[in-house]
Amino acid sequence: MKTASRYDVVIAGAGPAGLVSALNLTGHGYRIALIDKSAYPREKTCGDALSGKALAVLKRLPGGIYHDFLNIPRKTPSTGIRFVSPAGTVLDLPFPEIGSQDPPGYLIKRSIFDHFLLEKVKHCRDIDVFESRRIDDVILDSEGVVIHCEGSVVRCSVVVGADGAHSMIARKLTTIRNTHRQHSTGIRAYYQDVAPGAPTGFIELHFLKEILPGYLWIFPMAEGQFNVGLGVQSSWLKKSGVNLPRWTDQLISDNSWLSDRFAQSKRVTGWEGWGLPMDYPKRKVAGERFLLCGDAAGLVDPFSGEGIGNAMFSGEMAARHILRCLQINDFSVPSMNPYVQELHKSLDRELRTSRIMQKLAYSASLFNFVTSRATRNEKIRKMMMAMYTDMDVKSELTRPGFYFRLLFG
Repeated sequence: MKTASRYDVVIAGAGPAGLVSALNLTGHGYRIALIDKSAYPREKTCGDALSGKALAVLKRLPGGIYHDFLNIPRKTPSTGIRFVSPAGTVLDLPFPEIGSQDPPGYLIKRSIFDHFLLEKVKHCRDIDVFESRRIDDVILDSEGVVIHCEGSVVRCSVVVGADGAHSMIARKLTTIRNTHRQHSTGIRAYYQDVAPGAPTGFIELHFLKEILPGYLWIFPMAEGQFNVGLGVQSSWLKKSGVNLPRWTDQLISDNSWLSDRFAQSKRVTGWEGWGLPMDYPKRKVAGERFLLCGDAAGLVDPFSGEGIGNAMFSGEMAARHILRCLQINDFSVPSMNPYVQELHKSLDRELRTSRIMQKLAYSASLFNFVTSRATRNEKIRKMMMAMYTDMDVKSELTRPGFYFRLLFG
């Protein structure tokens, strides 16, 4: 580690939340350290999907970063979503356009995307980047935050916890009580030569009755690869005791609409697993001299499992509030609370609605009913398409009256 041990800000974690936070903090005259336990480029188990929310944050990053992102070769546009109900009913929903001629989303491996952003951070002269550095302890004292990092000690005024689902910052500075009901488990592998099954650029979510409210996904990647994965509630996994990789292989082979497509495919990586904390807003996301972002704050969407967009959004927000605290030299709880309040205002409704939709997805018969009606009713189909950009529409899908109208309308 470099000899300097005093920084204004330390960012723990060089995923999307930490990298966006760093890029928004640069250029304001403060000394910043970015610390990650891995060496880059590195693999990150993920669905690899960048939503419209993620792209909107990218566009706001300084220095023409979004333009440079568009020139990355190994990515593919994401143009829609295919839902497959437990009964096998197929519902195709194109994503709403987000302006200009750009696609509404992209699919890109995290090993590429995160490394792209990290290289941008490394060009910032006021940011020191430390890779392959595990944080062992975090302590608050009268002078600030003391971070013990594999034999080295770093001091700072404020720390950003963007270090993922098993955040050391969250463990040391908050009381985390994860429950299996507020946590999901995902596994992912890359396949080659999966037979086409959906329109070009569409991601697929297969809601199999065996794993509700979880789902199996098939995401088309660049160079003919597919990101294939399965997400289930951790409570279900603990109760069932299944071996998730073997069970996923069996699910694919036992479902005829999947097995035919995978018959000539080749799995080119092993199954990799990771945890998805979904306990926001119950988790404490800020306190004296610290803020949490992304998975460390439990911001994964309970229904879709998407986390990159919320991670980037919260990293951008954290940087804005840290700059305010640095300017007034106040890192007390009252000074950090505006971050909590803005996060609640921006994400509470969306994530609470997704949690209700997740509960509705427990019912295979209800899911089959809604999907079947949507395939025959253009108004319902357009409404479901709009839920990705309109919170009023998304909230409507959680109200009993919506299903009454479906039944009798």
